[in-house]
Amino acid sequence: MLSSRCITRAALTLPPDAPLESVLPFLSQTRTIQRAFASTQSDARPRTITRRRRATNDGQVPPRESAVRSSAGRFDVKLGAEGSKEWMREKIRADDGHAGIRRRRAAPRTTEFRDGYLPFEDGTQGSSILDRVDRGTMTPRELEIFEELLRKGAQVKQPQKEPASRRKTSDQGYRPDSKRYGASAQDRPGAKFPEAIRHLAEESAELRQKATAVDTSAEEYQASVKSIMDLASTDADAWRILEDHVFQTLRAIGLDSKDQAARDEEKTRDLQLLTNTLPDLLLHVMRLMDNRFPSSPYGLAVIPALRKIGPSAFTLGATTDLFNEHMRIIYRQYSDVDAVVEVLSEMDKEVYDYNADTKDIIQSIFTHANVAARGHLGPGLQAFWSTDRKTRSLEKLKRWVGTIESRIYEAEVRRAMSKAADGLVGDEEEEEDDDDDVSERLAIADSANSV
Repeated sequence: MLSSRCITRAALTLPPDAPLESVLPFLSQTRTIQRAFASTQSDARPRTITRRRRATNDGQVPPRESAVRSSAGRFDVKLGAEGSKEWMREKIRADDGHAGIRRRRAAPRTTEFRDGYLPFEDGTQGSSILDRVDRGTMTPRELEIFEELLRKGAQVKQPQKEPASRRKTSDQGYRPDSKRYGASAQDRPGAKFPEAIRHLAEESAELRQKATAVDTSAEEYQASVKSIMDLASTDADAWRILEDHVFQTLRAIGLDSKDQAARDEEKTRDLQLLTNTLPDLLLHVMRLMDNRFPSSPYGLAVIPALRKIGPSAFTLGATTDLFNEHMRIIYRQYSDVDAVVEVLSEMDKEVYDYNADTKDIIQSIFTHANVAARGHLGPGLQAFWSTDRKTRSLEKLKRWVGTIESRIYEAEVRRAMSKAADGLVGDEEEEEDDDDDVSERLAIADSANSV
């Protein structure tokens, strides 16, 4: 132990021109570490001038000392200038044994190094707090808030102890009226935000109120448009309502226009309404066409018209259910299996999930084709489904069955894992609520006992 400390001292009290190999551990003497050590730690190199290294009167610096173990087990310090005053002082200290060594270790030094020092350990050495903030990820807004919090915290006084009479009145007036003993923590007296972030809480509350208002307006808008569509006497009237109330609004918003900053408040409100209602409105008009006007071509024109408006509008309104309804209408009107395969390929290309309804549609196509091919629907359909073209189309569709089933299985696994994760979080929240419940009961009991 003593030997390692003395050797460490001897290694650390080197002049500035000493080689780096004598400072770095031999396991760390790579070119990268030495180069970084020389560039970043040049000011931290030990340049301690002790009594043994002071220049003499003639300006000559004595040679460096070397510590060797003597036969008595002590360290004798040998100096080059034998017989000088400095040599006598160090000789006396060496003869004093451990006490002298302790005095030498206790000598004041301008630079302290710990044993086993490596150049990359203190990467932030010499950097100020402002430099660290500049290199950090904190935004100016967050920095301003934290500064305000620290400033307010330094000015906050210690709360005075409430008189017993007031505490008794307060405890008597508090009655638990639910499992959580009343309202939430935000509604209780004293549970307020700090002044520095109170405006952020107010902004958050305003945003929640606006979101609630938008949801209410969206429900009213959706119900109004659906009721107008249901009153249409022809498929052309239903399509005109869709054009006037939905597609025309989408074109006016200009989702794919380059000048997004010029969008006024009314267009922003319309965009919020359509974001919440567009998929349901499109699906409603397609089902309306299929049920009330079975031979209408407008049902199959919804997806092409939506794609024509723009890619953003298509992404906003297209869903898996919309594609499923499109395939159902295609097969019911035209029995076109190739068109169904194209829709499945488009869904896969546009990354739309398949669901159980998609699988049911494909199974119904195979069932109908088998029944027709066996002649149960008449000789005409039997001949139609026995052609090579229909056989090849069914083979193409059959290849998609495995893909659809695997995608559905993967989606179910993801949902199950998500529910399991939500259940774990819910259990943890319930445990925290139970702990808070017990803590509140104990606090009430303690306050009652103190009264």
